[in-house]
Amino acid sequence: DKTKPRDDVHARRFLETQINESEEKPFDIKTSTYKFHFNYPLNSLPIDLDDVNIINIENEETFHRIPKLEHNLEVILRKPGIYSIDAMAPLQKDGGKFLRNIPQPDEIDFSRIPDYVPPSSDALLLKFAKESKIKYVMSTSTISNVLSQIYYLFSAFKGPNFSNLSEGYKFEPLKYMISQRKPTTNFLRKIDIENGIYALDNDPGLFYAEHNVLMEIGKVVERSLTLPADFFNAALLKSNPHNPEFLIQDDHHRFMKLNNKICLRSQIDCYSIDPETGKPFVFEIKTRSVSPIRYDLPNYQDYLDYRVNAYEDCIQVSKENTTILSEEHSLNMLFKLELVEWMELYYDLIRGAFLKYAFQIRIGRMDGAFVAYHNTKEIFGFEYVKTTEIENRIFGNNVYAEIAFVCCSKILIQILDGLLDSLKDEKFEMIKLGMYSRAELNKMTLFAELYENSSSWRDHKLVQKSEEIQDEFDYFSKYVKLTNKVIKYDFTLFVYINGVLQINTDFIFNEGDQIEIRYKFEKVGPADFIDYMNFLHDAYKFDTIGIDSTYSGAWVR
Repeated sequence: DKTKPRDDVHARRFLETQINESEEKPFDIKTSTYKFHFNYPLNSLPIDLDDVNIINIENEETFHRIPKLEHNLEVILRKPGIYSIDAMAPLQKDGGKFLRNIPQPDEIDFSRIPDYVPPSSDALLLKFAKESKIKYVMSTSTISNVLSQIYYLFSAFKGPNFSNLSEGYKFEPLKYMISQRKPTTNFLRKIDIENGIYALDNDPGLFYAEHNVLMEIGKVVERSLTLPADFFNAALLKSNPHNPEFLIQDDHHRFMKLNNKICLRSQIDCYSIDPETGKPFVFEIKTRSVSPIRYDLPNYQDYLDYRVNAYEDCIQVSKENTTILSEEHSLNMLFKLELVEWMELYYDLIRGAFLKYAFQIRIGRMDGAFVAYHNTKEIFGFEYVKTTEIENRIFGNNVYAEIAFVCCSKILIQILDGLLDSLKDEKFEMIKLGMYSRAELNKMTLFAELYENSSSWRDHKLVQKSEEIQDEFDYFSKYVKLTNKVIKYDFTLFVYINGVLQINTDFIFNEGDQIEIRYKFEKVGPADFIDYMNFLHDAYKFDTIGIDSTYSGAWVR
């Protein structure tokens, strides 16, 4: 029936191909049956892997809200690779002008974009948790940083796979960026005392963010890719009065029950239809600024003339039939660029984004990530990276990707359960939980700051930086005295693959391999004030230089 809206057609098709709640095929994680362990750690406890499971929950009522790519960008999904903005220009009515030029944050009315809802304020997420008797609720954004820290420890600080990059990169750092390895902090809030439910929220920090430009640009670019130009301008530009007819309702979430104790929420950015099967698939939209801006964000306006221009070897498209004219595309190509290679952007993605992408995509059951490269003023090009490619870069293969996800989430449950058990005699409503995996000690350091009152995520009191108050030392010595109790913990992990304790990073986990995990969770005691300040300094990455490098993310491996 051609008179029915496209969204309704898609929703019906989706209902035919999906079920409301489906349990994944049980993970056949083989635990170790080896009789002898010559280096078995004393006083360590096992983590039970027999009950690991994933239950996917589809939220069918709002699936029709998910947008599709506009501006003929779907050609990129059919043939993944790098597409410069110039290559896409022939497919645009305006020659690519709308796509190329990014409206600046001061031109956008952000109140017209659906607001972010933290897990602690998500009524639907809490409803799922109550019905399923779940203990912890989280979102992809709150769990991905935590899982990253656990994965470092779980994998013996294994680095990504950089094979098939150009020869020059063999002399570059081949491990995750310090910005990814640094400590992470979150808030663990009691949201339902009667049912014992906790929410893991992001920590907004201590100060008002002076430079949220990348986050704001990300929201703008995402909508520019999924809305027609006229609709985008009418719906979001401040210069156009608000019109209810141009309402943006693109918020849709998938849910996941993980290992019987975690309920996860994943926002779905975009969908498409597989032309071969006729079935829908979903994917992430990611925006990625050039490295000089990310490394010097306070001065990002100094780099607005920093451009990535590819004149040869990028994939080209035909205006007449949108077919691929040049199919040659491989990761070892050297592009002729004015200032920077596309390869550098991909190299940065591996080091600085793929690990989080991998966890987020797996939670949302997505096909891949559609990446838009920009300098906050202009978009340079696009790339669609399949989930399989991301997982191969981070984990080596899909088998280890699955094992790492379920095992790291199981370890997270063990950490949270152990923490709450150790604090059962303490009075608190909220915990600021800090985590940092330390390569030099092969263990994780945790800090738990206890709050007797639980402020909502939106009511968290932030202050403006001044000449006198620049970082956490100033904040807690000149502005607010730290009266909350802070407790320090050590968490040590022992991972055995086929009976061998993993202490090297050159292993490859294959189907049929056996795995066993043991751990030690130890309460060190009240945290030293200076030690905790050093931790927060690196977690929040203040501009001021810290003398202590204990938590700086500078791995020795």
